[in-house]
Amino acid sequence: MDTSILLVFVFVNAVQGWLFSSSSPEPGRVCYTSLGRCYSNAAPYNNVPGFLPESPAVQQVQFWLYTQGNTGHPQTISAGSDASITTSSFNPDRATKVIIHGFGEWGNKSWVRVMKDTILAHDNVNVIIVNWREGAKPPVYFQSVANTRVVGTLLAKLINKLQTVTGASFQSFHLIGHSLGAHVAGYAGMTIDKIGRITGMDPAGPNFNDFGNQVILDASDASFVDIIHTNAKPLRNFGYGIQRTIGHVDFFPNGGVNQPGCPDTTRGILLLLNGNTAEAVTTLACSHERGFVYFIASINGTIFEAYPCPSRSAYERGICTTCDSGCAYMGYHADVTNPRGTFYLTTGSDWIQYPQDTSMGVLASIV
Repeated sequence: MDTSILLVFVFVNAVQGWLFSSSSPEPGRVCYTSLGRCYSNAAPYNNVPGFLPESPAVQQVQFWLYTQGNTGHPQTISAGSDASITTSSFNPDRATKVIIHGFGEWGNKSWVRVMKDTILAHDNVNVIIVNWREGAKPPVYFQSVANTRVVGTLLAKLINKLQTVTGASFQSFHLIGHSLGAHVAGYAGMTIDKIGRITGMDPAGPNFNDFGNQVILDASDASFVDIIHTNAKPLRNFGYGIQRTIGHVDFFPNGGVNQPGCPDTTRGILLLLNGNTAEAVTTLACSHERGFVYFIASINGTIFEAYPCPSRSAYERGICTTCDSGCAYMGYHADVTNPRGTFYLTTGSDWIQYPQDTSMGVLASIV
């Protein structure tokens, strides 16, 4: 998350009331022949009045395939080219992990690379990175929210093409999305019956919190949907994650709002007001970014055992400390069969910083 992204979120907070007032623009509609479908921002897709998804030509979405045989050099595959698939190293007999970044990021961000490399070191699978940099670029967050629908359609088309060309099972696909990328995964899953699994790493809250299942990632979008909530508080309090339980399993580490080791939000606001925008970004985005940090840590065996718990207040009262009705494991190894429900856990506050990405200041929590 860079400096401009933080300023965009401040802008979002300031104009939220205007956007959803009676003076909001009339609903519009746009059609893209290459996708064979149209998009309207009438209800239920009225979460960003005045904005429609940009075309595939504008967004220039790319799909980069990695396997254990090509960990450093991606092969670009496309639903529009059977040859790009048949000549690639994609193996339909392996599971496929799809990584989807969020707003202001791209497919070569350090956390995306680290996640890809960690998965391939652990499992012999196909890894596809969705690079939707042009559709996710600042400064207009609202446009990127609208763009998630086209990116989701393009991802669904690719998965359908992989199934048609190679015979890959839909159940073998696991979509892993952070922030807006989580909702991209939801849109892709909504059109396919049925994707095996979707993991939402702190799915974006602004312009999604108050909308229905057709707009947000939810449990109907895959056979198994697991959600990691790390910054689930209102945007007015600089919370970037969705606050609702939306999956088959919803995990709330450390209460799901503020993560240990992350600086206090008040400090971030003061830094912003004093013009220290780069440090303010690191401070305010820290808890939101912990979603992918925890997921990466879980791949190689960090155990995030979580306890069934009805609410944050119950967790804070120390009630949720047993596995009476069954515990769950947050992250890569979450159980796709059971249990289901809402789970809370506590992690440590030690941290490390990923190299080669000092603009993000990603913190990795250690249990």
